[in-house]
Amino acid sequence: MNSLLSRVKKLARKTLGENAYNYVIVPRHYVESTLANLRFGFPATSMRIVGVTGTNGKTTTANMLASIFTAAGHKVGLLSTATLGFGGNIRENDTHLTTAGGWTIQKQLAEMRRRGCDIVVLEVSSHALIQGRVFGIPFDVGIMTNLTQDHLDYHHTMEAYANAKARLFKRAKKLSVLNIDDAYFHTFQQAAKAPVLTYGQADLADTRLLKASFKPEGANFSVDIQEQPHNFHINQIGLFNVYNAMAAITVAKYYGISDETIQKGLLDLKNVPGRMQFISEGQPFTVLIDIAHTPDAVEKLYAELKKVQTKRMIIVIGCDGDRDPGKREPIGKLSAEAADLLILTELENYTEDSEKIRAAVRKGIQSAKHKPEFKEIIDRREAIRAAFKAAKPGDLVVIPGLGNQDYRGMGDSKIPWDDRQVVREELKKL
Repeated sequence: MNSLLSRVKKLARKTLGENAYNYVIVPRHYVESTLANLRFGFPATSMRIVGVTGTNGKTTTANMLASIFTAAGHKVGLLSTATLGFGGNIRENDTHLTTAGGWTIQKQLAEMRRRGCDIVVLEVSSHALIQGRVFGIPFDVGIMTNLTQDHLDYHHTMEAYANAKARLFKRAKKLSVLNIDDAYFHTFQQAAKAPVLTYGQADLADTRLLKASFKPEGANFSVDIQEQPHNFHINQIGLFNVYNAMAAITVAKYYGISDETIQKGLLDLKNVPGRMQFISEGQPFTVLIDIAHTPDAVEKLYAELKKVQTKRMIIVIGCDGDRDPGKREPIGKLSAEAADLLILTELENYTEDSEKIRAAVRKGIQSAKHKPEFKEIIDRREAIRAAFKAAKPGDLVVIPGLGNQDYRGMGDSKIPWDDRQVVREELKKL
């Protein structure tokens, strides 16, 4: 049934064209959102709403900001891909949707209002902005993390993808917070209706990175805000996580939150499920799970891990079916350049042929200048097991792609699967 529905949608897009499809088919989301607002009494109007969009880093930024607001004494609602929060009670999001349908969102917002939440941090996808899933939500603040290749099976071009994301900043009423170092910064700056604050390394950034140092236990960094240095520590490694933190800090400062409270909030956030999550069952090597599934995300992940890893890096890689096929070769090439041992396996095939997906990744691997030891093991569990058997003390095994997702789209259905659980099971067998 899901496969048939997917094919019908693809045929409608192809026949009507993307614009016509969005204007003829998608209005049902507007109707759903309108009815939901009426049913639940426009719950978002009684809370301050902060929207976070971008390709990578949305979930971590949203969780950082929610933790800071909680440390500042607010009752915080959180809707993100990995986590849901209702008044400070944070749990994993078992739907794994960046932005749910309009009815679900309004029902969740109504529950947050009932629990006394005064601020909501909401992750917003490009699909949700185009399809009207967030229709009727008055955003006070919009945050942009970055824009890199993703979802081109839906948007077709980077320009269309950027314009979809830019809709958030046309709606943010009080503040737009933008990554000044991002290639699409000016697209979002021009779209913004509210005042703009920026963050990044550029000299003109309102929150400007002065320096950063990285260790396996996290990052120390200093930023300049209004010609004053401010020092912070986060539990997450990587320059990209420093950028996520700078976005959250910029919003926190706008709301008048002190450095001490911001630091407490950042330290309270130990990890975000499936985001650079280390798994330990007493093994003599390190295992890391991450959601990275775009060329930009995997490149940054590998680069940051290289800074703290002293021995071999073993990478287990795969790519999605029925999704942007242009990502496969770059991901293969980047993984080969970073790995000492590279194992190619299945990720999620959906309705696409597994061999076709892996062939594209292999092409990228073969084009890399660096030639790591290479294995191809189709079964994902067997591939993970092989990585662990090959790992020596001090090695790092990296498994990107799924993060905390607890299913895989295989064929016409979703099968139960959690990389973290599989990793733990296989480590215990060693």
